[in-house]
Amino acid sequence: MPKLRLFAVLVLALAPVEAAFASGGSSSSGPSNRIQANFTLDGESEEAGEDDGHGGGHGGGHGGGESSGDNPRAIDMPMIAVPAIEDGRLRTYLFLSVRMFAADGVDPWRLREQTHFMRDAIIRAGHRTNLADMSADRHIDEALARDILMQAIEEAVGEGRIDRLEIINVEAR
Repeated sequence: MPKLRLFAVLVLALAPVEAAFASGGSSSSGPSNRIQANFTLDGESEEAGEDDGHGGGHGGGHGGGESSGDNPRAIDMPMIAVPAIEDGRLRTYLFLSVRMFAADGVDPWRLREQTHFMRDAIIRAGHRTNLADMSADRHIDEALARDILMQAIEEAVGEGRIDRLEIINVEAR
């Protein structure tokens, strides 16, 4: 019998708490602190990004402008250092800022979780292959760099998961 009384006391004691949670976390009739996000990724903005001169595939030119930075499928890679070799000697290091775009149907958040694997693959590829062209304006062979970096990323996370890659900035130090 004492267990039944204890159970009844607990039920009565917790009833107001349960009612408060059922009403949205507040016993007042004022606004709730819950936010509902209603948005979708429409294909028009992604297609517009592809038509801005970067093309599809491995994409990329110098930068992509403001619209690519606002794209929710964009994944910015932390600064990457690769050696610049000229005449068989280390000339300097190139610091690359890279932005990738998740392919359609691929969760960009899952790819962001694998950024450290992609970064490691890019650094290794940048040490295997000389990406520098010191006579070029930005000190990098951009076409070769995009191909090598894209290949390294695909080895790290799988083929078809990245739609395109842009080299945003290159600094030689």
